[in-house]
Amino acid sequence: MRLRDKEIKLAIVTGDLTQRAKKEEFLAAREFIKSLNSPLFVVPGNHDVPLYNLFLRFFSPYKKFLRYLGPFAQNFFENEDVAVFGMWTTDNFTIQSGKLHQKDLHQLKEKFSTVPAHKIKIIACHHPIKKDKNLQEALSTNPDFILWGHTHQSGVSKLQNTLLLASGTSTSTRTKAEANSFNYMTFNNDEVVVEIYRHSNMLKAFEVIDRQTFAIS
Repeated sequence: MRLRDKEIKLAIVTGDLTQRAKKEEFLAAREFIKSLNSPLFVVPGNHDVPLYNLFLRFFSPYKKFLRYLGPFAQNFFENEDVAVFGMWTTDNFTIQSGKLHQKDLHQLKEKFSTVPAHKIKIIACHHPIKKDKNLQEALSTNPDFILWGHTHQSGVSKLQNTLLLASGTSTSTRTKAEANSFNYMTFNNDEVVVEIYRHSNMLKAFEVIDRQTFAIS
């Protein structure tokens, strides 16, 4: 089955929708994600905040992001099946690395404490947080998944009872060691199927290059 034939109930975009947080880049990104024709949940990446405008970077880093992508960038989404919390991990004092912020962790605990047990709980962020000093605090909310991007490298691993799902870059030409890719998750009762789609130059299309099934509590 082709992806275009599958139902997408929620598309989660883990940041870096722009290169230098310029107006025209945000406008192009907005038109692209709207074309996905599905509910959207978007978190910002380090490229989505100003780099050279230090005033905005430190005092209003998400001004443009919220102006152009605000309708898709609420920090919490919930429907009958899933609850998603967005951790905005950008660190204004560094260019590349990010971190879990205490304010977000407090809100995460508050939101997830009211989520019914049958719903899938997902934390979405931009930066990998495996080594973050506050990771255990985030894991204490018992998320089923933590999703991130940033490294342009897809992959699946498990930490305690949480699946860590990294996404490659879907459209950027800065592909590094991996071609453009994205992840597709299908929930079936007590299990989830994770498919990694990677672009094939020969086929001029995305194809599934890895499929794994995991039990979820």
